Amino acid sequence: MSLKVLGKLGGLRLLSLSLMLAQNVLVVRFMALEDIGQYYLMVTVAYLGNATIFVGTDLYLQRQLAHLSSRAELNQAALYRYVASTAAVGGGVVLIAAALYFFGTAWPEWWLPSLVCTTLSVATYLSGLGRNLCQLAAHPAFSNLGPVTEGLFRSIALCGLAYLGQAHPLSVAAASAAGSLLAAAVTLGLLLRAMKRRNSEVSSYRGKTRLLGDTVVSIGTSGILNWAQLQGYRPLMMSMPNGGQVVGSVAFMSTLGSTAANAVFTILAQLQVPQQYNTRGASTPRYLRLLGFTALGLSLICLPAGAVFLWLSAKTQLMGLVYLVAVGVLVEAGNAAIGVCTHHMNALDQKMWGLPLAGFLGCALTFGMIIIPVSSDPHLRVAIALLAGQALAVSSILYLTYRTDRH
Repeated sequence: MSLKVLGKLGGLRLLSLSLMLAQNVLVVRFMALEDIGQYYLMVTVAYLGNATIFVGTDLYLQRQLAHLSSRAELNQAALYRYVASTAAVGGGVVLIAAALYFFGTAWPEWWLPSLVCTTLSVATYLSGLGRNLCQLAAHPAFSNLGPVTEGLFRSIALCGLAYLGQAHPLSVAAASAAGSLLAAAVTLGLLLRAMKRRNSEVSSYRGKTRLLGDTVVSIGTSGILNWAQLQGYRPLMMSMPNGGQVVGSVAFMSTLGSTAANAVFTILAQLQVPQQYNTRGASTPRYLRLLGFTALGLSLICLPAGAVFLWLSAKTQLMGLVYLVAVGVLVEAGNAAIGVCTHHMNALDQKMWGLPLAGFLGCALTFGMIIIPVSSDPHLRVAIALLAGQALAVSSILYLTYRTDRH
């Protein structure tokens, strides 16, 4: 990849990062900590669809279209059917779970947040799908336009809601869903337009039922455990005294770090994931080394940057929690490492049943350290639990990946 192309990708990612960080700053500036906690709780409920269904279905589709850029295998009619059916299943899971949760916790008008969470979940799936397919089809610029569109829309929508005095958890979550849907329309629209004259007749992506089932079940189980491990503290802490403020503080600060890290790791993924599939996993060790060095550098840089963003968001009372930004970077690095290993196994057509085991170990350690206090400070307790659980989960997955290669 030329320096010109790399610079263009870096510029787009820098723009999308700036917009996403601006969105997080605006969320905190326009809402009280209790409302911020409720907003991130809705994001947690919405992410259940990704954890259970959408990540697995996305990975399965990437396996079917691993050579999209070279062989131009894109049956658009089959793609529409696949996306519609998987979105319906995942959306149904979120709708049922959200309705049970919000009704059980006596949220006012529980059906409305349930619908918003479902829409946000499906929209996030479509947005990610569009980015991944553009990346596979060797259109990285199209892939990066998605986050730019999403961040720009959300930032403008937040300012508008604040101006109208309507910046509350439900409206902000709805604006986030609208931004994701717009990003999906941009990326998928550009991709389908570019591939229009190269449409080939291949079998339906749902044809290999057993393979799809294995991928969705193994990845979905692992995703649920990862979701519980990293976001389960939110509903748990909400039931404690001042829990909403704790959740709002931890979620905001760690999200600053994870958002910045995700932007950088996405550039690495755009460069390295296609290589994983083309080399059938031979490039994975180099990818992991690059990821590790990048994560260490980011975790140091983000500390002074986090202090600046606290000043911009008018929440200087949280300055003592700036270390949570580094926690967000390291947790996101763990997720990226898990993704590297998952793509490695996917490229080699390997079973992924070891992923749920690693997720269970990480989840058990995280919840154990939250329930059995390792610190009287609830913020520090959550931070230590998240890092320890993620370290155990990543170590287990790396061991399983290495052991599989040896055999």
